[in-house]
Amino acid sequence: MTSGSERLRDAWNDLAAIGRTRELWWALALQDLRQRYRRSVLGPFWITLSMAVLVFAIGPLYSLLFKVPAAEFIPHFALGLWLWNLLSTLLSEGCQAFIQSDALIRSTPLPYAVHAMRVLMRNLLVFAHNAIAIVALLLVFGIAPSIGWFWLLPGLLLIAAAALPAILLLAMACARFRDLPQIVASLLQVLFFVTPVIWQPRLLGDRQYLADGNPLHWFIELLRAPILGQAQPAWQPIACLSVALLLSGLALLVFAAYRRRIAFWV
Repeated sequence: MTSGSERLRDAWNDLAAIGRTRELWWALALQDLRQRYRRSVLGPFWITLSMAVLVFAIGPLYSLLFKVPAAEFIPHFALGLWLWNLLSTLLSEGCQAFIQSDALIRSTPLPYAVHAMRVLMRNLLVFAHNAIAIVALLLVFGIAPSIGWFWLLPGLLLIAAAALPAILLLAMACARFRDLPQIVASLLQVLFFVTPVIWQPRLLGDRQYLADGNPLHWFIELLRAPILGQAQPAWQPIACLSVALLLSGLALLVFAAYRRRIAFWV
């Protein structure tokens, strides 16, 4: 029998292997993108193009519905959609991290954290592609780079720090219970409408606490507010850091307990 301390040590060593296997998960992430957009003319820029079309197609309409000037609403919506696509795709594809790598898991003794990093890096690369359209849109609406844009890197690192343990937890749970990916996908559809992606929290009036209590909103505003030059409550970055630490601790404990069963689940 393996003791709890040994399982915890093995789990920690697996996660620590992220540093020395960076060339591997980077190569796997690039391979995923090449396979996904194989024989495509624009490649991952199709996502950028479709996002730009969506913003300019429904942005003016929703600005009229919410009675918000288009010059204010469209950048808010575009940034919200850009960040929501990152968060939601990380969670939905995180569900499949182990399932889609089943052949690799069974045939090659790689650290399991490699598969989680593969999902994270793949989506960060797509996120970077989409930044081209976002920057162009902001410049069109007269939003020039400011000192708030320097928050992009630490904010993105904080998002990654929370996303990695979340991917690991979802990957384990969905490998064990195969109905969970569909449940997560349905839940994300609902969360899109209750999270201030399209609409602005101030529209809730004295019930703005409904938006402020949404962790996904915290991570969106972590980047959107500084880019738009808006004031951000001091508690939001602290709350995001708390979520990242909580998820990391939980992922380590769950990973230590069930790490040796993953190969049998997939």
